[in-house]
Amino acid sequence: MFFGSALHSFGVKELLRGLIEYAPSPRPQPALERLVDPGESQATGFVFKIQANMDPRHRDRIAFVRICSGRMDRGMKLWHVRSGKQLLLHNPMLFFARERELVDEAWPGDIIGVPNHGSLRIGDTLTEARTCILWHS
Repeated sequence: MFFGSALHSFGVKELLRGLIEYAPSPRPQPALERLVDPGESQATGFVFKIQANMDPRHRDRIAFVRICSGRMDRGMKLWHVRSGKQLLLHNPMLFFARERELVDEAWPGDIIGVPNHGSLRIGDTLTEARTCILWHS
């Protein structure tokens, strides 16, 4: 059990260290045809949340993608399985509270934000392999 105060930053470091130490490692994710193992080399992830207007100065739309396998790098091309088109990962972001930061690489278990203009929906799969469908609505 952890005690602390986010308001006074007391115990926050200990809580985060505890999450790293005790939280489970990435698990295989069910796909329509098979399980996608986190140790696979090809990058795979799925959109589980869409958030609009996170930045009050802009009309933005962020798709939250859970990385299931491989490594996703900033600038890489992924297949958007539903549309059958390629998607360039321009500005993937990591979020921590209200802060955002561009991320150069993401690994299984990471959650990244992908800015888009409505092309991504909940349940969409992004992958290096054209045939993998992780989750569908």
